[in-house]
Amino acid sequence: MVANLEVNKQKRKEKGKRGLTIMKMTKKKYINFYSTLTGHSKSFVEKNLHEGYSINGTRYKFVSGMQTYSAWIINGRIYCQHFLQNTCQSAWYFDFDTYEIDWGLIEEDLEEYKEQVIKDA
Repeated sequence: MVANLEVNKQKRKEKGKRGLTIMKMTKKKYINFYSTLTGHSKSFVEKNLHEGYSINGTRYKFVSGMQTYSAWIINGRIYCQHFLQNTCQSAWYFDFDTYEIDWGLIEEDLEEYKEQVIKDA
């Protein structure tokens, strides 16, 4: 498993996908993504979108009750954080076109995090 992660990490470095490549997401893309992710209708998602601004432009958060979803594009993937009562519960990478979870990238980040924790201990 670790060997596979190293191979995948090297491939991404060679292709430059682990760099700080920032892509733009349109409001329509946010609506489609949040609708697919949560199962809510597009009209419900659109009514509950909250516009915000970042250094890279406009971002939209989806708020449903006490849950908030915040997404942006990084490394060619959609990075989405899920908050419950303003506390981050999870963060995931998704394919930009299909919205499928990118487990490989998630596992790479976890391995990097573990290495950093061990190094800092």
